[in-house]
Amino acid sequence: LLASATVLMGLQVWGQSGQKEPKRPKIGVALSGGAALGLYHVGVLQWFEEHRIPVDYIAGTSMGGLVGGLYATGHRAQEMKEFVKAIDWEDALRLSPAYADLSFRRKEDSRAYPTLFELGLKQGLQLPPGLSPGHGVGKVITRFAAPYEKLDSFDDLPIPFRCVASELISGQQVVFDKGPLFDALRSTMSLPALFAPWRVGGKLLVDGGTLNNLPVDLVRKMGADIVIAVALETPPITGKDVKSFFGVAGRSISIMIMDNERRSLALADIVVAADLKGFTSTQYDRGDDFFKVGYEGAASKASVLGRFSLSQEEYEEHIRQRLQRRRPETIAPQFIEISGTTPSTATEISATFDIDTKGKPLDRKALEADLDRVTGYGPYSSADYGFTKKDGADGLDLRIHQKEHAPPTLNLLLLLDGASGEGLRFGVGGRVTFLDVLKPRAEWRTDFNIGRINEISTEYYMPLGRSRIFVAPRAGYAKGEIPFYSGDDRIATVDTDNTVAGVDAGFAQSRFTEWRLGYNHTRSSAEVSDGAPIFAGVDGRFNRLRLRHAFDSMDSNLVPRHGIRAASEAQWVLNSPRSGAGFLVLDAQISAAHTFNRQWSMVSSVAGGTKPDRADRIPTFTLGGLTKVSSLGRNQLYGNNYYYGGTTVLRSLSQHPSLLGRFYAALLGEMGRAFMENQSKMPYFSGSIGVVGETPLGLIFFGYSLGDKGQSKLQFRLGRLF
Repeated sequence: LLASATVLMGLQVWGQSGQKEPKRPKIGVALSGGAALGLYHVGVLQWFEEHRIPVDYIAGTSMGGLVGGLYATGHRAQEMKEFVKAIDWEDALRLSPAYADLSFRRKEDSRAYPTLFELGLKQGLQLPPGLSPGHGVGKVITRFAAPYEKLDSFDDLPIPFRCVASELISGQQVVFDKGPLFDALRSTMSLPALFAPWRVGGKLLVDGGTLNNLPVDLVRKMGADIVIAVALETPPITGKDVKSFFGVAGRSISIMIMDNERRSLALADIVVAADLKGFTSTQYDRGDDFFKVGYEGAASKASVLGRFSLSQEEYEEHIRQRLQRRRPETIAPQFIEISGTTPSTATEISATFDIDTKGKPLDRKALEADLDRVTGYGPYSSADYGFTKKDGADGLDLRIHQKEHAPPTLNLLLLLDGASGEGLRFGVGGRVTFLDVLKPRAEWRTDFNIGRINEISTEYYMPLGRSRIFVAPRAGYAKGEIPFYSGDDRIATVDTDNTVAGVDAGFAQSRFTEWRLGYNHTRSSAEVSDGAPIFAGVDGRFNRLRLRHAFDSMDSNLVPRHGIRAASEAQWVLNSPRSGAGFLVLDAQISAAHTFNRQWSMVSSVAGGTKPDRADRIPTFTLGGLTKVSSLGRNQLYGNNYYYGGTTVLRSLSQHPSLLGRFYAALLGEMGRAFMENQSKMPYFSGSIGVVGETPLGLIFFGYSLGDKGQSKLQFRLGRLF
């Protein structure tokens, strides 16, 4: 009754006759949160515009805050639709920097240790504060919020605006009504556990949905006579929806949100809602469908909303006044300021940016790419920017945000490898990395692996000055075993023991390419521990020179969809226990990924290597096992020469962007052979079919392999594949 009376009073004022400039009621809109479901708000606002319903105030929470903030900056509904459809949601929701944006050494980390979580050692062992640091969603916000820095009041926006966040320490609601618009929106979008909390003025802020998901009260306080609440009418859940951890957690949060939304709905004068049955909160790529549902939801309230419609002339004047307060979306920067890091590091970062400060309009797409690469260095979680002024000149305020939990970092690896007839092998490993050790850009990283492989190794990487030339002393120890076969029968197991020390000098050409020239001294032993005495034991020292080139332009450490990865190495062995004369060992691999369309892609690989048999009868190369002629046993083929070729065709089974990655149906064809000079060089052929999935623990594969000579295996692997 109270809400109805408020609407009637507003209509009475609006309907008074005899006034030259009739006073109309001020209309405010409150937009609720709801992740992807909140895109429905855009359709509601489109209906308002088409029917000339003025919006004098707007407020929102979470996705409602993002949509409300975009509208408050003067964007029309059609512009908003185009803005939303242009968003790369996989990039916006990315849990870590894109693989292509990582520095070369961070790519090495990501490939060797492909688990989702990077643990921090800055203050003891810590998980990151969120699955995603929020860099991607920060880029989306910056695209329209950058011009609105340091606002004395959000009332100065084209449409007065408010949004809500929750302060983690006190548990209190925080209302943003001034300051940088970016900080307000990044805070209200910080869904707990998904996105890392955002720090503003000493406060640790997350999504305000649990406290005020539909901020009707704020719109009323801003001065609105009529408050329209745009709520989300989600479908009822079933018992199967709350059987998983995520289902239970999600439902618990939803219950808290629903309770505070009910209180807000009771304070609204008009409620616009639509049936979102068939939609989920993760379907960000269904923008057009959400817009349609929102438009229809507003249309269903036409009999009430239509009473607030302005004449064409009045509405055009309303829009004109709004657009007068809209700021330019780009500038020609004359200076750059970088905060969040040391002055020397800021100078180095600035030097990598391709920004013209002599009057050329800012290329915002190129700037985003530069900021993406900043997050790929290692110590930074996110980077953003805003427009600023100093002495009347336009400039850029670049903000670099340090990780709170690292460095140092600990990257972990879990390996499970099983095949029918061979049992299951297990391994666990890790890499500890210290950054800026003794000097800027220097790194000390140590690897350890236990189980399938037992080893420990360490390297100190030291750039020379500010150049790309580096020196890298290293040392390591490894103990393992190699199975030997006669045909399909395993006849022996050879235990190996290696201690190595060496030093490399190299050139870090780019984030794609690295060159190394080095010297290795190795103490090595090998002896038969089980089965036939196929050769006498070896115990001695190897000294060798090594030249290595590596290139990696692929887009993923798990399932690449485009790019090339290549590595080639030449070793000149100066001496070995079995050979007094020097000899050359060559090895090279190259892989290429290609995408045909959104569903289909392909990864192809070729490899080969050689060493003269006279140099050493102990075989250097092996083949056999998953992605190494999969139908054969692990390391079933061995020799001083090998060649390999394989192609995997993949079809994505995922229909929508996922926070955790994709699943694929996979078809793999392979051929190859490892051999000594006096053995057959004819290839073995293998075909495999299975499912490949990207998981928080790395890549998972389950399938069946069949060889040309009748060999067959069920295969399972967790860890690495390509």
